Amino acid sequence: MNKKRTPSRELGFTLVELLLVMTITLTLTTMAIGYSRVGNDSLYLQQSVQKVLTDLNQAASYALSSPARSDGGRYCGFGLHFSGDHYLFYGAVPPSAGCAGTRSYDTTPGSRDHVFYTTMLNHSSIQRVIAGGTAAHDIFFLPPDPAVYVDGATTTTPVEIVVQSERGVTTSVCVNQIGRATLKTSASCS
Repeated sequence: MNKKRTPSRELGFTLVELLLVMTITLTLTTMAIGYSRVGNDSLYLQQSVQKVLTDLNQAASYALSSPARSDGGRYCGFGLHFSGDHYLFYGAVPPSAGCAGTRSYDTTPGSRDHVFYTTMLNHSSIQRVIAGGTAAHDIFFLPPDPAVYVDGATTTTPVEIVVQSERGVTTSVCVNQIGRATLKTSASCS
């Protein structure tokens, strides 16, 4: 007796099934990568904002304590000079005439102002610094109060520093008239 064997269905996938699984996997992978980049962008922005907050509060604190320079003299005040994706943390060294008129970073070559460090923002930039509706580049804290100066002029309105991520998302830091820096939580700095 010769029995004929019937072929059983082998365990395998058709081409259509394989293409469907690959399409679903590729779609999910693409979405995960996209969300990862958005998450990284948000993380970089928050790191940049926290660094700006910390340095503004440090400059105000230095203006309160007036630390001595290495040569024994005193600084006129402390500030941050903003420029795109970086800023300078500096101490104003008094010229021979004293501290009168020293209210912003001296950008002239050979300036006596002491730059403590430069901070490069990670995948973020300072979009704008606004005081009373006017664009600015410097926030300066003058001892002993500390009084707040923006681009060399005293300010009676809060200062807003807008930090922008590479994807265009912004977060703001507010500096009030007495030098306190906080994260912007309402529609305007107050």
